[in-house]
Amino acid sequence: MMDPGRCLITLNRLISRFSARVVFLFMVVAVIPVLSMAVSADMKAVVVKPGPFVMDLSGEWKFIPSDRSDFSDPDFPDADWDLVYSGDSWTSSEKYSGYEGDAWYRRDIRFDRNPDRDYSLFLSWQGRGSRVYFNGSMLGETRSFDASGRSEPIVGKPTLVYIPASLIRPGRNVLAIRTGILNYLGGLGYPLIFGDSSSVKEKCVMYVMWNSFLSAVNIFLFIYFLFMYGKRRNEKYYLYFSILSLSLGLWILGYRGLVLFIADSQLAFILATYACSVIAPLMFICFMFSFLGIRTNRAFAAFTAVYAILLLFLVTEMIFTGGIKFYQKYCYMGFMLVTTLTIIYALWLAFDSVKKKRPFSRRILLSVALFGIAYVMSLLSFLDITTMEPVLLEGFFLMTAIFASILASRFALVHSDLERSNVILLDINREKDSAIENLNIYKNIVSASRDHMAFIDGRGRFVEANEAFLKSFKKDRLEIIGGYVRNVLGEKDYSSQFGEHFEKCLSGQEVVFERWFHFPSGGGRYMVTALYPYVSPNKKQNGVVYYSMDMTERMNLEREMVSISEKERNSLGIELHDGLSQNLFGIALKANLLAKDLGTGNGGEGARAAEIERLINRAIESTRSIAKSLATVDFDEGGLVTQMKELKRLLEKRYDINLEIDVDPVIEFSDKLVYAQAYYIIQEAVTNSVKHSRAKNIGITLKKNEGDIHLGIFDDGIGIPRKLDEKKGIGIRIMNYRARMIGASLSIKKARGGGTEVRCVIPG
Repeated sequence: MMDPGRCLITLNRLISRFSARVVFLFMVVAVIPVLSMAVSADMKAVVVKPGPFVMDLSGEWKFIPSDRSDFSDPDFPDADWDLVYSGDSWTSSEKYSGYEGDAWYRRDIRFDRNPDRDYSLFLSWQGRGSRVYFNGSMLGETRSFDASGRSEPIVGKPTLVYIPASLIRPGRNVLAIRTGILNYLGGLGYPLIFGDSSSVKEKCVMYVMWNSFLSAVNIFLFIYFLFMYGKRRNEKYYLYFSILSLSLGLWILGYRGLVLFIADSQLAFILATYACSVIAPLMFICFMFSFLGIRTNRAFAAFTAVYAILLLFLVTEMIFTGGIKFYQKYCYMGFMLVTTLTIIYALWLAFDSVKKKRPFSRRILLSVALFGIAYVMSLLSFLDITTMEPVLLEGFFLMTAIFASILASRFALVHSDLERSNVILLDINREKDSAIENLNIYKNIVSASRDHMAFIDGRGRFVEANEAFLKSFKKDRLEIIGGYVRNVLGEKDYSSQFGEHFEKCLSGQEVVFERWFHFPSGGGRYMVTALYPYVSPNKKQNGVVYYSMDMTERMNLEREMVSISEKERNSLGIELHDGLSQNLFGIALKANLLAKDLGTGNGGEGARAAEIERLINRAIESTRSIAKSLATVDFDEGGLVTQMKELKRLLEKRYDINLEIDVDPVIEFSDKLVYAQAYYIIQEAVTNSVKHSRAKNIGITLKKNEGDIHLGIFDDGIGIPRKLDEKKGIGIRIMNYRARMIGASLSIKKARGGGTEVRCVIPG
């Protein structure tokens, strides 16, 4: 099957190369023969000379709005009959507009001598069935007539009437036609071709073939571009043009009466001739707006509304009365006026599009201009200004042919663009395949990782999670994906640890924190979690990337190292207390004895010995203080409250501050390491408050809440800076390290009322 795209491209190339020649040949083939046929005889008698000839008898005929059988008699006096144009309906004249009976037309034909051949008359469709008489003899009828002489209620069918040579006499002969009225339309129509039989038959065949060709081409265009619309539904102009072509094709069949040879009914004739004549200009204006990309406006709405009303009126009358008398009488001239305005408006749109340099606007202007010329020429004929046969069909056909070439050009252009786009898409597709391959590699890496990875949207719901994350919670993908973080992690863990960090990440900050977490699959695990804000290309916050690493083994190793360190620290403290302190004490005693022996009268040697004793005692005091701070804290000696009071005494003495301690009596530490690290965190926090925050009043609280121990240190200093120098913030790193050792969470921030606020939550 031939590719329609290739057909259109070939058609476009042919039209682009030979467009001027095609238009010129069309004008020669279509218009010139019509003009030659349009040379009509005036009311002087038609003189027939010997030999082949053919002529159009359309023009002035003698007419009488009456019906008598002797009107066919060639000797009947018709000098007082009126002169009318045969192609016009007599209802268009005010004089005869009320007459609805049968009427007669007569025309004189003179022969120079006895004819040597037979002659014929071709009648196009008439307002109603007709009878043809020559020299008083009835030669044919275009419809059947009843006994009363009335034809059936249907337009007269195009007919070829044979005139034998035996009826023709030298000199004056009379051609008479009796016809009726139907749907407020009475007349003979056009053309009326008269001549020798062979020439008329040839002309008749050409008439049928030419109009059938015009109709067939338009119906082909309808089918083809309807198929194109099926493939390109977003481009409505294909649909409008296909309906335009169909309506024009059917209108040609109706306008030339050929539809009566396909479906010999009044309904078929009305639909083809009148309904399609309304649809065609409607689709024409729709095509103009759609193809040129013009936004619909009030003028467009007005035109479409008028055509819709006309079509509705016509169809309604046809359904209820079987005819269109009132449409013909009251609406047809209005339809002609609206069509004229449509063509003028289309010309203006084309000119405006050329000015705005819209694609193909020049060819659109050419096609509309040619149709406008044909329309004006036909309008002159309709208004009886000229007897030339209308060329409306040919003009309309020429316009649609150029429209088809434009659509072919546009499709060819789109096809070329698509070929270029296809090359680009192939490159993109290769890049996409490479990206997918890399994505699969990354996906396998993520799936094989033992670290927990997930993506959480802005509403706190899991969008994706890797296998390690799913296995740790002993849930399948369907249970996790779409679930809220609060429900998956648990309300307690979310509220106490995760929720605050998640909200901070949603605000655009990267967050890293450490915590102990109890998983259904493996019990308590120490996790280092990082939350990264995900920002989409349009700079809007879309969610959070969740990454969590299991650091339990490292934590256990660190705790073991801390335990060893604490033992070494304690040993060093004992050594200082029992060794160095005792030696210094012995030296101090000897210095005291020496001072006594020297007394005060040996030139000051006794005083210097006493000064040595005092310095040694200060060294002993410092050594014992260091030894005590190095020794492991023993909370069994006096309990937690006693230890806190001792800590208060030491710190107030060391830093000259006011320290308030509020300890919950029910707090108990089952693990000495946990107690020791909490103790050292308090020491480091107070030291930082004095050195960096320059605090004078410090408060310490130890409270129990839902099984956890909440430690708080508050001061009245200048507060911690918003951004800390990581190189100088060793104290904070030590506190974080100690909190991590016992699985506690630690937060340090500037208090609302001033000063620094340190909070540590120790899991119970």
